[in-house]
Amino acid sequence: MSINDPIEWHRIHQAGLKGISFLADGEILETEVNGKRICLARDASKIFAVDARCPHNGAALRNGFVEPGCIITCTLHRYQFNLETGKNVSGEGFYLEHYPLEIRADGLFVGFQRKKFLGIF
Repeated sequence: MSINDPIEWHRIHQAGLKGISFLADGEILETEVNGKRICLARDASKIFAVDARCPHNGAALRNGFVEPGCIITCTLHRYQFNLETGKNVSGEGFYLEHYPLEIRADGLFVGFQRKKFLGIF
């Protein structure tokens, strides 16, 4: 990663050769990465990283459930979000922040957008 890389990568699991098998299909796991709470969610052979809180009312998404088709449902008000895009698919107009994941030989990594400094010179 160079200083100009717009994404900062953080290892979140020693996945290695195990890939995503540490997370069962349909399971949601909350974790903290670099001071940010996120959820890892698995749908079949895909794993996703999203904000830990529902953007509607702040409910913990770890208490929700994953439905086939890469959908996560918040149990508080049943709002649903596409895990791949963050788009609210139940029609309320909210957006769930989602993050890129990479499985590398040395682990599972999540990427966060690098914050730009907007100072006055």
